[in-house]
Amino acid sequence: MKYVKQDISTVTTGVIAHGCNYVGVMGAGVAAVLRSKFPACFIEYAKWLQNFPDRKDALGACQVVKVGEDLYVANCITQGLQSYDGQLATPEAIHESIESAYAAAKIHNLPLYLPKIGAGLGGLDWEQDVEPIIQNLANKFSEVDTYICVYP
Repeated sequence: MKYVKQDISTVTTGVIAHGCNYVGVMGAGVAAVLRSKFPACFIEYAKWLQNFPDRKDALGACQVVKVGEDLYVANCITQGLQSYDGQLATPEAIHESIESAYAAAKIHNLPLYLPKIGAGLGGLDWEQDVEPIIQNLANKFSEVDTYICVYP
């Protein structure tokens, strides 16, 4: 696992995993940036969420959308929408959804890029709550190069 000073939206090859809510909006944070840059990731996410009559059942799920030749966006459902239902990101949802993103990266033989998922709008502490989860998954999927993008 390596930290890189890079805007995650500038990644051109790999799987970009980011946190999404289960409400059906990508209105803020990294999700909004990726929605703007890769509209297909939002269109497919909005359609996919319709498969969950109770949207809370999507918590922990991951949808991988191809947005370029060797570029995918993994929409990881890590939280609800705080102003809607108070549901912030949970470590369990992060683990489950990011594990699926790692599996996709392994299948496609691509690196995995993440922001400090769950630690911004998700309300978790990166060092205490999230980083150990990512490190554990990076060890489990050691064949996948992992990059944590820290905005420069």
